[in-house]
Amino acid sequence: MTADKATLRARIKRMRNELDGDFISKASRQVCEKFIELYGERESFLFYCNFGNEIETEWLFNYLHKRGKKIYLPKMCFEEIFIGRFEGSEFLETCSLGIKEPVSLTDEPEQIDVAIVPALVFDTNCNRIGFGKGYYDKLLKNYLFDLKVGFAYDFQVVERIETEEHDVPLDVVITEKNIYRRK
Repeated sequence: MTADKATLRARIKRMRNELDGDFISKASRQVCEKFIELYGERESFLFYCNFGNEIETEWLFNYLHKRGKKIYLPKMCFEEIFIGRFEGSEFLETCSLGIKEPVSLTDEPEQIDVAIVPALVFDTNCNRIGFGKGYYDKLLKNYLFDLKVGFAYDFQVVERIETEEHDVPLDVVITEKNIYRRK
């Protein structure tokens, strides 16, 4: 990892940690409404459970679940991410990292229509910088997704980030202000 990547990761994380609850709620609602308009008719989705002032996702995946959509969530097992089917909030537990995840891994899919992926930083060409462990890059390589989407606040998007061979780009990044598409 370059020093610039580490510096950028730290700066954006600090900015995100300073957000107030009202801004988070409003921006999250704007991102989720754009997502529903663009992709709400798809049938299966991988979501993340928000953590550390990320764009809030729980309302959205519950909304889609109630409409009969297949919802999947990541589950950490031995330093790897697997996918489990969301069956309702009562079947979630908080892992050692403080993130909600399915209690068990059931109905692991062969393919999912849309993966919603977290990150600390995105660029305008839909590359991402996560927390530095590579969990989501591995996940995105191990499963088949028709579309990979990032949720972010607009300040998390920069013009360009340096990518490495193992980085997996997304197709779209949605913020409260913009929609970025991979060129």
